[in-house]
Amino acid sequence: VFSKTCSSPFPSTSLDFTLRSLGVKHLVVCGGLTDQCVESTVREACDLGYLVTLVTDACITYSRHRHTSSIANMKGYCRQRSTAMLLEEMSSQCPEKL
Repeated sequence: VFSKTCSSPFPSTSLDFTLRSLGVKHLVVCGGLTDQCVESTVREACDLGYLVTLVTDACITYSRHRHTSSIANMKGYCRQRSTAMLLEEMSSQCPEKL
């Protein structure tokens, strides 16, 4: 568990150091608020060189308009998949593990 003190978990925690130490290159991001913490996390993770997948239907914010606008703003920063699409991708790559 990483307790963060700002919108993105990267500047205020050791998350980047931990992920790099573990050899992580791909991140799957979801949560709330789409247009605040989630978007900040996606952008910073991308800037740090991670390959980011955003699970669009696993994010939430205060209104549908804010959510859809934020999702559209992040298109250049990450792959975007629904939960069902991501699970299908994962199961096709390693069916014995799901």
